[in-house]
Amino acid sequence: MNRFFTTITLLCFSVGAIAQEKEIWACQSESDGAAGIVWRDGSANIASFNQQTLLLTIDGENSSYTLNGTDYSAVCRVEGWVSCIDETNTQHILLSTTFGQAGLSNLFATVLPPSTRDNNNIYVVSFNCTKF
Repeated sequence: MNRFFTTITLLCFSVGAIAQEKEIWACQSESDGAAGIVWRDGSANIASFNQQTLLLTIDGENSSYTLNGTDYSAVCRVEGWVSCIDETNTQHILLSTTFGQAGLSNLFATVLPPSTRDNNNIYVVSFNCTKF
């Protein structure tokens, strides 16, 4: 019986040891690292975007990020890279924790009917990040 409890205790400590801890990353877009398409009056126009800030909290299904002051809930998976999808499945963040580089993409307007694309943007932003 004592052996059984020892095995259960070791198993519990093993599971706890491999659990992912919450990580927080602060990111600043590269000066020329943002580009996309802006839809206006039914036409697509190539555009560049201003400097952007991203604060990413990686915590599995309880992850979140703040992009230029707007908060989003997200689900993040860590499998070599960190991959996060927002709650509407329209924005994707990919982060290399090794190099502190991240990218954010939004392709939502590509799946909208052309008549409803106005004021919806398609973009990709490249970030330099630092872990807190």
